[in-house]
Amino acid sequence: MEILIVVLLGILQGAIGFLPISTQGIQAVVGKTFQMGDTALLYCVFFHLGTAILFFFYLKGDILRLPWDLLRTLVGVFRNGKGYFEARKKQEPFEPQPVFHTNHECFSVMAVLAVLVAFPLCLVLRPFAEKTFRSPLFTGVGFLIMAVIFLVGGMLKIRSRLPIFTRVWYGLIAGCLLAAGCFPGISVLGILFVFATLIGFNRKTAQRFAGICYVLSTVVSVPVLFLTHAAGDLAASDIFLAIGGLAVTFIVGTLLSNRALHAAKMVKGRKMAVWSGVLGVAAILVWFFVK
Repeated sequence: MEILIVVLLGILQGAIGFLPISTQGIQAVVGKTFQMGDTALLYCVFFHLGTAILFFFYLKGDILRLPWDLLRTLVGVFRNGKGYFEARKKQEPFEPQPVFHTNHECFSVMAVLAVLVAFPLCLVLRPFAEKTFRSPLFTGVGFLIMAVIFLVGGMLKIRSRLPIFTRVWYGLIAGCLLAAGCFPGISVLGILFVFATLIGFNRKTAQRFAGICYVLSTVVSVPVLFLTHAAGDLAASDIFLAIGGLAVTFIVGTLLSNRALHAAKMVKGRKMAVWSGVLGVAAILVWFFVK
């Protein structure tokens, strides 16, 4: 029975993983309904890893540029620091040089900063997040919160361009929002897309930013899952079943990727608000009957 559930959830993840809706919330409710225990969290992480691999192929240009953008930024910071101390030593005025030479460098640093901020926050929030993962009630609340966020996002005016030299400290806020994605019902893609739109990104850039943060955070979550024993004591069969779920997600996502990406580009905030609201009510009803 558990194998069938993992396969079905893998198909679901592959089909709608590109959409800004919390499949983690759906998996949490299914896991609680069928009494899958702690292994449900393991399967959930591997499902998302399958989607993250697919995202990597579509965002590989941006992701592969991250190390070089970071390196150039660090070199600029080092040069400014060196120039500052030399100017103070000579008692001369100091004029800092631009750290970012392109807006893409700023974009990259902002995304990495968001993940660096989210990582320790997720470790702190982990016990509560695990508790909410096992409760359809909290999952339902998460979906309803996303419904409100999507309603707000649907009223925002989509900008026509990426602002030049976006403020890097926006990455701190994005990191806090990214950390909220560890709670079921809260969509990382959805909440970061709305935030990126709010600060002035156009739709395409907002989706790229959310996707990059999603890939980086998902890759980091895999070793954290094993190091913290968040999924409990795992048997070899659990690992193999999780890898099988990842494979199903990847295969289905690959087959449906063109249609799924098109749907993600055309998604409307109000429509996603309705879906999140329906899922939230459904999760609360599940909690009422299975508690």
